Amino acid sequence: MPENQESPAQGAPQRVDVVPHTHWDREWYLPFQRFRLRLVTTLDSLLAELDANPDFTHFLLDGQLAAVDDYLEIRPEEEEHLRRLIRAGRVRVNGAPGELSTVVGRPST
Repeated sequence: MPENQESPAQGAPQRVDVVPHTHWDREWYLPFQRFRLRLVTTLDSLLAELDANPDFTHFLLDGQLAAVDDYLEIRPEEEEHLRRLIRAGRVRVNGAPGELSTVVGRPST
């Protein structure tokens, strides 16, 4: 720690906020379809974990409007499941309100 910076009092509790999240880039260092397979695996696991573990209260999809569309193209049967978790505040799509139809620009089914 730099000399000019005060250290917290020894033994004083420190607050640490942990935000479970992912930032998904469609084509970063692998082709789109390879990343999409990883996305589907990741979101399938996430939805299952949120259902199985009530202590896992929230997850942030950071900047993930395209990722939601990409996921639902492969797993359209999960749309209502994802909507329910978004409405409950357990999944948040960064920059989007709680309704999936406003996120992906299509009416709910």
